[in-house]
Amino acid sequence: FERAGRCTLSESIEAAHIIGRKLYAYHRIGITRLYAPMQIFACPLYDQHPEWRCVDWDGTPISRLSIAYPGVRQYFLEHLRETVERGADGVCLVFSRGWPLILFEKPVADEFKRRTGKKMKSVKPDHPELLQVRIDCFNQFMRDIRKTVLDAGRGREMKIVALTLALPKINRHYAMDCRTWAKEGLVQTL
Repeated sequence: FERAGRCTLSESIEAAHIIGRKLYAYHRIGITRLYAPMQIFACPLYDQHPEWRCVDWDGTPISRLSIAYPGVRQYFLEHLRETVERGADGVCLVFSRGWPLILFEKPVADEFKRRTGKKMKSVKPDHPELLQVRIDCFNQFMRDIRKTVLDAGRGREMKIVALTLALPKINRHYAMDCRTWAKEGLVQTL
């Protein structure tokens, strides 16, 4: 397709519309790099910005970019915008593969310190106020996604589908506040 100058996304959207179907483009937000033995999902941003990676509690970077960083959020928002501008009827955000998207990165630590006056490492990783910082960041990302998709749709009806983990408790542990997403109308199908 690429050698022929064709765009699989545009052609898929067009084909779906020809047969009377809607297309919600599938985006695995968390997949940005997998290394040996499976070196797939190459993402130049991941390689160019190791400082933007998710960081586990012990400081170990993991193979995900963190939405705690504005540059990472912008990267994903630009992809979603392009999808809708090409004619997609919405987006399908896949959070059930490639999570987590935010853990214990510097912006999380800084915001926790600003809110509480405490250093992040002075509490346990499951501290409620620390979790709330992560949840608030994720919720804002979802609001930004909704705005981006609506703006790119230019008045067309736009839908957002979110595929999450199996249980509300697990989603919340990884800062996915599905109740708020539904309540605020950030997603239409969860």
